[in-house]
Amino acid sequence: MKYKFEQKELVFKSGRNYFDLSIDILGENGEKDKELSDNVSKLIGSEYTDYKYLEKGIKQLDDYVRNEDGSVLHDGGAGVYWQVYSDQIVIWNWINEEDRLLFEKTWIDNAALLTIGKHYYEIKNTYVTDKGYLGVTDEIFEI
Repeated sequence: MKYKFEQKELVFKSGRNYFDLSIDILGENGEKDKELSDNVSKLIGSEYTDYKYLEKGIKQLDDYVRNEDGSVLHDGGAGVYWQVYSDQIVIWNWINEEDRLLFEKTWIDNAALLTIGKHYYEIKNTYVTDKGYLGVTDEIFEI
């Protein structure tokens, strides 16, 4: 699996800027997998999620109740559900489900999401006001 980080600069009417950090998951052909990228970015980028929470959830070391199939359902905040199975996670946007719009459930390997998550939080710590995330490069990473 390959991925890279993107940041977009948004400028408010007041002239103040803000930088949004997201993750692009790349398919075998090198093109962005939009649904998976969007879901992973929403989950990891949620203000309610940090690396320790993500790690405990993926390793099922938190206090969430397990379903009959052994999975654990989480509400990541910011409109994202993630259901953890022994080796994979399914992520989807619940807002689309409630609005009865089409939505895509996307699957990702547990270890891959942990690796991407750890890297994301390292880059998030490089944020400098008015300059953005200094850790973002054009580099493509492979798991």
